[in-house]
Amino acid sequence: MVTQSIEEQIANFAGRCDDLLQAKFILAPSKIGELLCAVAASPALVSLFEKAVRGFDYAAAQQKYMLPSPDGTENKGVLLLPEDPMERMAFLFCLLVDIDNQDINFNLFLQTFFSGDGSYTEAFDLFLSRVVRPFRDAVCEELSPRSAPPAATAERFAASTPAAHKTKRSRKAVFARILPLIKAENADLAAARIGEEDK
Repeated sequence: MVTQSIEEQIANFAGRCDDLLQAKFILAPSKIGELLCAVAASPALVSLFEKAVRGFDYAAAQQKYMLPSPDGTENKGVLLLPEDPMERMAFLFCLLVDIDNQDINFNLFLQTFFSGDGSYTEAFDLFLSRVVRPFRDAVCEELSPRSAPPAATAERFAASTPAAHKTKRSRKAVFARILPLIKAENADLAAARIGEEDK
């Protein structure tokens, strides 16, 4: 197996983040899983997250940053992000792992912390801008040269990744992976207590 440079590892991570940022709501669970797989496959990222979570108290962070709605609205809350970049990375990483492991119900999480007009589409867009983008930027900034701003660094490394690194999957393989997700999402939607229009 060929060892990737740090730049290639950052590019792969940024690319997975960008895939999630451009994904439709229904594909979010699989894209979050792919993003976490990219982290697990990158020695530089594994080392960074080991450093970030060392001494990090996730339960205390949830109490501190996942707050109930200030106006007392039931089942609504406010998600804050830690100021410290390492703590922010640790918190968002643990949050994404909980979503991927289904320890956090993703649909309920979206409706609790990102509900605007009540639609999952808008809630998902807010989740992307307030969770995924800051996560990508914090990681890229930490691993990249200090002179480049995080968004520019992520784009630069993503652009430098050769097209050959992208694997082309057959349509049959894509459908084989996505059909169980669609069936599970349909079952969740059928069981959800939300309006027919949102379903």
